[in-house]
Amino acid sequence: MDMYVKCGLIDKTRRIFSEMGEKSVVSWTVVLGGVVKWEGFENVRLLFDKMPERNEVAWTVMIAAYIENGLTKEAFGLLREMLFESGFELNFVTLSSLLSACAQSGNVLVGKWVHVYALKMIEHEIDIVVATTLINMHAKCGSIDDAFRVFLVMPRRNVITWNAMRSGLAMQGKGDMVLDLFGQMIREVKPDDVTFTAILSACSHSGLVDQGRHLFYSLESTYGIKPSIEHYSCVVDLLGRAGHLEEAESIIRRMTIPPNEVVLGSLLGSCSFHKNLELGECLIKELVQMYPNNTEYHVLLFKYVLFSW
Repeated sequence: MDMYVKCGLIDKTRRIFSEMGEKSVVSWTVVLGGVVKWEGFENVRLLFDKMPERNEVAWTVMIAAYIENGLTKEAFGLLREMLFESGFELNFVTLSSLLSACAQSGNVLVGKWVHVYALKMIEHEIDIVVATTLINMHAKCGSIDDAFRVFLVMPRRNVITWNAMRSGLAMQGKGDMVLDLFGQMIREVKPDDVTFTAILSACSHSGLVDQGRHLFYSLESTYGIKPSIEHYSCVVDLLGRAGHLEEAESIIRRMTIPPNEVVLGSLLGSCSFHKNLELGECLIKELVQMYPNNTEYHVLLFKYVLFSW
C-alpha cells in the first residue's frame, strides 16, 4: 500500500485496504497519509473519524492537514484532544512535521505554540532537526528575529541549519548578514550547493553585485562546487538586475548544462526593464524553440517584434 501511495495510485491503495481481513493502525495510517496527499482535506477527516485506533503518526497527519488548510482553531482542538484526552506527547518527529506545516501555510500562531511546547519538553538541549525546522518556520512566517534567536542558542549546527538561517535572511533582503554568516559557517561546516544558491539569491535581492559575481566565479576553483542550474539562474538575475546584460548573456552561452526557461526568463525580464529589445527578442525566440506549445512566448515575441519596428 505504501508503494501505491507514493506512486499516487490511491484507488489501488483503497482497494487493497478494503480487502484486508485485519486492518492494523499502521495500515490505517498509510491510507490516511495517501488520502491527505491525493484526495484532499475533506476525505481525510472522514477516514480519521473511522479509525478504531490512532497512533502519533495519524494524529500528526490530521493536525498538519488542518494547519495547512488554515484551520487554526480546529488544529488546536485536535492538539488538545491528542495531548490531554488520548495521552500522547509530541516527539521530535511530530514537532518537526507540525512546524513544517506551519512554515508552508504561514501559520505563525500554531508555530509559536509548538515552539513553546518544544522548549518545555526538552531537558537539556533542543534536537538539531527540531531547531532547524523552527528556524525555517519563523523565517517563512516573517519572524526573522525569532529565527535568529533560535539559531544563536543552538550548541550544534549542521549545514542544513546554516542554510535554513541563510535562506531566511535572504528572503528578508538581508544580504550583508548572509555574507557575514558565510564567513562564520566555513569555520564550522563545509558549505554545499544549497548554501551558494541562498547566498547568490541574497546578493541578487540586496544589490551586492561584486560580492555575488566573485562568489559565482570562485565556486568550482575555491569550493569544489560545480555550478547548478539554480546557481546560474541566481547569477543571471543578479547581473541582469544591475544592468550587466552582456555579462549575463555570456554566462548563459558558456553554461555547461542547457539553460531552462527560468534562466532565460530571468534575463528576459532584465531586458524588458533595461529596454534592450534586441537581446530580449533573441531570448524569446529561444524560448519559443524550447517550448513551442507555450502560447505566452509567441505573444511576447509578437510584442517584441512590434515594438522594435
